[in-house]
Amino acid sequence: VFVYLGYAYNLAGEKQKALDAYRLALTLNPEHREARNNLAVMYYEKRRFAESLAAYKTLLSKFPDYPEGHFNLGVLHL
Repeated sequence: VFVYLGYAYNLAGEKQKALDAYRLALTLNPEHREARNNLAVMYYEKRRFAESLAAYKTLLSKFPDYPEGHFNLGVLHL
C-alpha cells in the first residue's frame, strides 16, 4: 500500500512524502523490490547520488535479475 502512496505522492510533486512512503514500505517489507527501486529513483531525483547508488547496490544484491534496477543504475552512472 505504501508503495502506491509513494507513487501517488511523486506524481503530485510531493517528493519528500514519496520518499518517506517508500522508506515506510521497506520498513514493513525489506524485500519489496519496487519500493527499493523507487526509493533509489527518488534519491536520484533529489540529487542524493550516493544514497541512490547505495539503494541500487542493495536492490541488485537482493534481486540480481531485476532489469529495471540495472537500467536505472546505468542512468545514475551517466
